Amino acid sequence: MDTSMKRPIRWGVWLSILIIALMTLLAIFAPVIAPYDPTQMRAGILNYPPSWYVTPTKSGLPEFFLGTDMFGRDIFSHVIHGTRAAMFLVLIA
Repeated sequence: MDTSMKRPIRWGVWLSILIIALMTLLAIFAPVIAPYDPTQMRAGILNYPPSWYVTPTKSGLPEFFLGTDMFGRDIFSHVIHGTRAAMFLVLIA
């Protein structure tokens, strides 16, 4: 058996590398990418749904892509900054 032959890397490996690279870039540039401070509370926009969700009673606001929580904080900014914290924990684990 010839061990000098190299096998090509499968597409699943490349996809995994791409996802990890994107998550790492998202974690590094989280303060630049996040549109709002994830801890800033806004009294007038509590519990808004995502921007694409439309109901007869309450539609989402276009400036809050994933909506707001019960304190009026932007959920998209929470997700981005949460990715940063999770990637940091992965590095030290």
